[in-house]
Amino acid sequence: MQKITYANANGDTLETSRCFPYMLQNLTGIGAPTATNLTQRGFQQDGENFFGSLLEPRIIGFNLWIRGSSRTDLLDKRQDVMKVFNSKLGEGTLTYENENGSWQIAASVVDGPGDNSAALGNPLVQNYRISLYCPDPAWEGVVENGARLIGFKGGFTLPFEMPFKLGSQGDTRVFDYSGTLDAPLRIEFRGPAVMPKIVKGETDETIEVEVELLSGDKLFVETKPYDIDIYTISAAGVRESAFNYVKADSEYFQLTRGENTLSFFAASGDPEAYIYWRDRYVGV
Repeated sequence: MQKITYANANGDTLETSRCFPYMLQNLTGIGAPTATNLTQRGFQQDGENFFGSLLEPRIIGFNLWIRGSSRTDLLDKRQDVMKVFNSKLGEGTLTYENENGSWQIAASVVDGPGDNSAALGNPLVQNYRISLYCPDPAWEGVVENGARLIGFKGGFTLPFEMPFKLGSQGDTRVFDYSGTLDAPLRIEFRGPAVMPKIVKGETDETIEVEVELLSGDKLFVETKPYDIDIYTISAAGVRESAFNYVKADSEYFQLTRGENTLSFFAASGDPEAYIYWRDRYVGV
């Protein structure tokens, strides 16, 4: 069983599978994308030094067959296809599904439905070849994962009576990540909190923001490479950039395959942190 659904920027969608009225055939480009190796050769060196590899954008292509119950019905379906696969609209979302699950990827139309089916000779059937360009080659899980951490465990409130126990700072969770590509995080800190930070135990990478969040305020940190974003949203709904408050030694880490130990701290307050991510895969 294979099924793909494309939703364009206007929210128009079309689903195609292995049967009519919208039949999918010859699907390509969903496996591992092309990679470019990063190497360097020294003076008179035999061979090269390998530094890593970069995944190239992917092209996903497929044949789409449409069949109508009448000529008018066929032309209506043709218009629906034209509306959904409109290259002028920019990026949409392609969702792919098989027996093992479903995944999604951002994609824009490169080659939309043309007029290549006139030779079929069947007035109730048309066939198109459609190509989609995916600048980020990673497939993502359709469902977003999430977890909650608190800044203090236990603790006391005023007024208190003896004996009392001081709160121990930090909530730690271990996430066993099974994706085949690193997963960027969307971290949401909720106030009241002073100087919230997240630490990845395996690498000691830290994200710390020197800001005070009042009750109802939120701080967001998004760690997608080349699209880092840090901002606050006040209880009144006002959004402001918070890049200037990030400590200089902060590193915008991601989840890597295997165990990831994340700890949440704050200097004071009654804070919470919510961690969100989507599993990412090199191919499906």
